[in-house]
Amino acid sequence: MSEYFPLHDKKNTEALNEDNKLTIFLGKNEQPVLLPEIAEKIRIKKDIENSDFNTGIETIFLHYEKEFIKSIKEYFTILTDIKTLEGIEYYSQSKEKYRVLFKEAYPVSGKKRNNKIAVPEYDNNIKKYSFNSYIKDSTFGNNFYTLDYTISDNYLVMKMTNIDSMKLGFIPVIGKENLTFYLIIIADKDELAIYCSGICDSIGTGFLKKKIETSIHNRVIALYDWFIDNISE
Repeated sequence: MSEYFPLHDKKNTEALNEDNKLTIFLGKNEQPVLLPEIAEKIRIKKDIENSDFNTGIETIFLHYEKEFIKSIKEYFTILTDIKTLEGIEYYSQSKEKYRVLFKEAYPVSGKKRNNKIAVPEYDNNIKKYSFNSYIKDSTFGNNFYTLDYTISDNYLVMKMTNIDSMKLGFIPVIGKENLTFYLIIIADKDELAIYCSGICDSIGTGFLKKKIETSIHNRVIALYDWFIDNISE
């Protein structure tokens, strides 16, 4: 996978080779450094840079287990089955226990919770898909996301973006379209690479900002765990 992740920092390269994973936190408007060398890189990088974010995290996971090597169609089926997000957990440092992250999740038409729709079916002739999803979040409450998928022969890009502003209780903390998650799956021969990132332009300082940073990190890891759990079944 070295051709997809030509890291220019020796320390990062050594860490990835030793642990098969690497995490980098990004400060305000810092350049993403772990994006894989795929055709979509320039577009994704531009999207991230234009978001004027103040909180970000990038993570790479490498896997060599044979049971994780699937077809792009199988990866697509897993990542579009949004309802399986229901009940996934994350470890709460403040509570010192695991908590449910997403209580409800399903695709919808527009921004109406009752307008449930079927997820798109894989088609070899279609390279881009998009639909909305309702997600009831244990921290941010009821929210709608736009989910975009881009497919190539050996990789798949999933992008999640919040449609409306998000709140902690009654306090608005994230503006509309100011929270984006990327999940990039690269399957190459007997190797699987997973790139996860969360980019957010949040409101607030001090304790509130720290809580949001932790929440974004938890969700990035939870999305990775969700994918791995489903691919292992």
